[in-house]
Amino acid sequence: MAKRIARTLMVVLAFTFVMSTAMIARSQGGQTEVGTPRVQTLIMDQLDGRVNNPKQMNPYLQSTLTNEGVNQLAFSTLWEINTATGKLFPAMAEKMPEPLNKDYTSFKITLRQGMAWSDGVEITADDLAYNLDMLIKNKAGFPYGGVIDGLVKSFKVLDKYTLQLDTKAPQPRLDTYLGVTIYGSGLRLVPKHIFEKQADPTKFDFYPPVTSGPYTVKDVDPNGNWFLWEKRADWAKTDVGMIVGEPKPQYILFRYYGPEEKRIIAGTQHNLDVFDDITPESWDILRAQNPTAKTFLNAFPWADMDDPCERGIELLDSKPPFDNVNVRWAFALATNISDVSQATFGGALRVSVMPVPPVTVLQNTLCQCVTG
Repeated sequence: MAKRIARTLMVVLAFTFVMSTAMIARSQGGQTEVGTPRVQTLIMDQLDGRVNNPKQMNPYLQSTLTNEGVNQLAFSTLWEINTATGKLFPAMAEKMPEPLNKDYTSFKITLRQGMAWSDGVEITADDLAYNLDMLIKNKAGFPYGGVIDGLVKSFKVLDKYTLQLDTKAPQPRLDTYLGVTIYGSGLRLVPKHIFEKQADPTKFDFYPPVTSGPYTVKDVDPNGNWFLWEKRADWAKTDVGMIVGEPKPQYILFRYYGPEEKRIIAGTQHNLDVFDDITPESWDILRAQNPTAKTFLNAFPWADMDDPCERGIELLDSKPPFDNVNVRWAFALATNISDVSQATFGGALRVSVMPVPPVTVLQNTLCQCVTG
């Protein structure tokens, strides 16, 4: 079973690891179906399936699907997180937010110097200020604008790379609001010099996007079955380039093949390198037919279980009868969790006593709270 790579922190870093350690199926040479050299192309499973609006890449529009490269390759965030350790670290920002008072209502945010948009224009604090202002003014069309409006009291640019942000209430964890907690962030900076020319940014598809990440769109399938990204020549002017170095693939192709059996066929033919979730039964077929296929672990449960994405039974507890805690307990006690685990991912699940993914950092924290 492959871990859901689309939800992996700093996916380009994962790409580098995958390519350099030969954890993908090896190419037999030739061209891909989209005309790129196969040996230079990493082919990714397309998490959202076929995308109905493939040329809508404005990250602030509610209907934009970001799992086919928009989140992973195109737009960076101020702060990222290592979900295995729970630690945040600066991405587009040069450092973590600096509190300017004891009440945690005023902060200094400093951007990395030397970053550029994919069209060559430098990324500055003016871009950050413009994004905040645009979101607040257009909160009716940009859902995340309501979050920013509820958070931000005021802001001002201090210098070319620094912005002061004042909040309406104490925010000692400002980085969790404006950065990444599990997967992506609502604040994906877009270029001021592009968006300020739009009469209504809430009706702007933003295709092809001018990106802050190390890749740009080369082409998309009009039917939404694939997205082709190409590495920027100036990848060093991105936060990814500054933090981890050059991404290895020249091209990254997100490809939708259809249901799981067709994805397995593509994998056996070396036409799919990184899978989203597949069942253990499908993994048995894939590894039997493709000896170069690898998983995160060499034995059961195959996947790295420190995945912040939940699996298993989830209940809508806002409506009867599951709004009643006693009903939920009765349901839990009447359920054989071993049978549930076997029926879903062949037993490859971690059991959690809390409604959160049981990753190691949370398990250790819970143990410390109980014993401490």
